[in-house]
Amino acid sequence: MDGLQDRAREILDRNAKKGDGYYYVAPSPRKYPHQWSWDSSFHAIVNAGLGRVHLAMEEVLTLLGRMLPDGRLPHIVCHGRSLTSLTNRVFRRHWPQPDRSPFVQPPVVALAVKEIWELSGDASFLREALPFLKRHFDWLSKERRMDGSKLVSIFSPWESGLDHKPAFDRLLGSIAGLPLGLYLALYLLEVRIGLRRHDPAEVVKRGLFNVKEVLFNSV
Repeated sequence: MDGLQDRAREILDRNAKKGDGYYYVAPSPRKYPHQWSWDSSFHAIVNAGLGRVHLAMEEVLTLLGRMLPDGRLPHIVCHGRSLTSLTNRVFRRHWPQPDRSPFVQPPVVALAVKEIWELSGDASFLREALPFLKRHFDWLSKERRMDGSKLVSIFSPWESGLDHKPAFDRLLGSIAGLPLGLYLALYLLEVRIGLRRHDPAEVVKRGLFNVKEVLFNSV
């Protein structure tokens, strides 16, 4: 077991990104160098379990500190040099803020906060994190429960955390079946929702992607 834990620490440290006011573990240093909401939450849970609660706290608070003003917790947050990448400058111009996505992911961060609290008993961390969690869950309840449903809707496969789940294909149109068409369909959907300022009423009115996904509602 010690060997497995040492290997886990090695991977986490190799993928860690640190800078002025942030710390997080990237899913992949090159292909996925940004901070992803639920990936980051899982990384924090693992760091806490490895006895590195301080790193878990820092990662969670980095994520929560990038919450959008309305209470959305971005599914992608860009830090440091990644802010000026070509991808950000060209393909994410429709984001309301250039350093963070307007989409969300399953709110695993609440489980990370719970795990950290149970392992550390640090009341100051809990006092700092809980107001953010309340704002986010209030936003989910207000903005993503459509037509009086008790279930939360997602507006993109990116929000499911499953990304390319085959069950989503038919909802993305025929273009998704073409070579590389799935990525184009996902990007066009993102732009269409962005042009409508992520207004839930407009998403419903235009018949855009609106799914009550099981995993998202089970977290």
